[in-house]
Amino acid sequence: MFYCNQHVVEWHAAFLRKYAALSPNNTLRTEIIKDACGRGIDFYDFNPSSSLGGFVKFKESFGAEKVFFTYEKWKNRKFFYRLLKNIS
Repeated sequence: MFYCNQHVVEWHAAFLRKYAALSPNNTLRTEIIKDACGRGIDFYDFNPSSSLGGFVKFKESFGAEKVFFTYEKWKNRKFFYRLLKNIS
C-alpha cells in the first residue's frame, strides 16, 4: 500500500497458497483501512480490476465505485527513479 495525502492505494498482494483459506490479504486490507480511517484519510484505491469478475465483485462488496481517470506516461524513466529515490 502507498499513502499519499488523502489517498491510500493498493499496489501488490501475495500470500502462501497453504494459508489462502485464512484470507490473509483481507485481514491486512482491513487493518490498513482501519489505519487510514484513524488518520482521517478520505480515499482508498483498490486499483483497476482488469474487468476480472471476481475482483470486481470483491471490490463492490466494500461499496467501491469505479472512478475513471486520465494519466500521464513517464517518458523519462531516469527522472522518475530519481524522484522516487528522493522521496524515500
